[in-house]
Amino acid sequence: MAAANSAWTANEMAAYFRLRLESIEIVGNGIDPERYLGLRGVSAAEDARRTLGIPPESFVVGYVGRLADVKRVDRLLRAAAVAAQETDIIVLIVGDGPERSRLASCCAHLGIQDRVRFVGFQLDLGPFYSAMDAFCLPSRGEAFGLVVLEAMSAGLPVLGFRDAGGGREVIEASSCGRLVSDVHELAHVLAIQDTERRSHSGREDCLPEACRLDRMASEYRRLYAKVAGCSV
Repeated sequence: MAAANSAWTANEMAAYFRLRLESIEIVGNGIDPERYLGLRGVSAAEDARRTLGIPPESFVVGYVGRLADVKRVDRLLRAAAVAAQETDIIVLIVGDGPERSRLASCCAHLGIQDRVRFVGFQLDLGPFYSAMDAFCLPSRGEAFGLVVLEAMSAGLPVLGFRDAGGGREVIEASSCGRLVSDVHELAHVLAIQDTERRSHSGREDCLPEACRLDRMASEYRRLYAKVAGCSV
């Protein structure tokens, strides 16, 4: 018996290790949304933007993670360049990796270097989630995407691509998730998100019940009991 954190990962495991798919139990990752309660307030957002030098009226879409080819952060940048024709957009990129210099060059080529903030690797992600209005997972073939759960717990709408692997499953399960097919659709959705956020008075936790820490712990207890041949 094996465990996978998403149906996509289970299929990948079955193919790579030549396992029977029915022998793989799916137990999604979970986090405690209570840890992110303080990130949803207006004052937290204002403080974070002031520290980062981001105007309070700007629409901020963020990305958190490694800057590598598979993460496709350039897709987010290209969508932002299109959306910038309609909205005052800022892209906040938290993380580092081998693609950073190429992405910086991409910003210059697109003419949006003044709209993108590269803040590097950060241990405390809270202020950065607070500064965002939306979160984007542009990756392909993501096993799960734990940062998606963090963004949802911080009350952020989460955008992703339909080929995001396990990340797609999480985004589909959330009331604040939205999947797109290409860069132009993402640009359109970003412009819509800017309009929608102006009519909302605050953020709410939109983490799916299946992605909560207590649910994950319960599922693993059930799985261990099954392997041990005893009841929970």
